[in-house]
Amino acid sequence: MIGQINSAGANFRARSVKGGGAKSGSSGRVDLAPAKPVDKVEISELAWWLGKYAEMPDVRADLVNKVRTQIQTGTYDSEGKMDQAIEGLVEDLTR
Repeated sequence: MIGQINSAGANFRARSVKGGGAKSGSSGRVDLAPAKPVDKVEISELAWWLGKYAEMPDVRADLVNKVRTQIQTGTYDSEGKMDQAIEGLVEDLTR
């Protein structure tokens, strides 16, 4: 016989030691042994985002430098380009 007993933070598993189980008229004693703990992993939202960031492809330095130069010279300022860049970033992070 195996059963679970939980009391004030203690977690025990009862098992029959003698008598062969729950037979009528059996006088088997019950041994209380600590139950095996259950492993559990929780990932924070920050860890999830960092994981997504780590999965992103390597930075294309040539493209970054080109865009950086365009921003500095004032030729990159376009709502369409900024919207496209933001959408691309969100898409990369939500895959």
